[in-house]
Amino acid sequence: MDAWLAAYVSLAAASAAAAAAAAAASRRAMRPKRLVERLRCTRCGYVVYREPSRGDYVGLVLEEPRCPVCGGALVVDAIYEESAEPLSGLLFRRRGGSKKT
Repeated sequence: MDAWLAAYVSLAAASAAAAAAAAAASRRAMRPKRLVERLRCTRCGYVVYREPSRGDYVGLVLEEPRCPVCGGALVVDAIYEESAEPLSGLLFRRRGGSKKT
């Protein structure tokens, strides 16, 4: 009978761990995402981030806006999705179990 009890306990622990992992994955998936486009100056390398416009693609050389530093053309360097979680949540998150008093 002890073997059955041990099997039941290990099965319960495994299913609890699987449920916790599924809940964590669900929370990550529910975070709002936003598209970001990185523009780089072809002359001086200045970088600007903005929301992409319809029809933009990596490698597109833009006529407007111009680089605010040197007036050179800006090229779409990257388009990617990032989490919209506020920076304060990332910077001040506690790690470890001990509390500071």
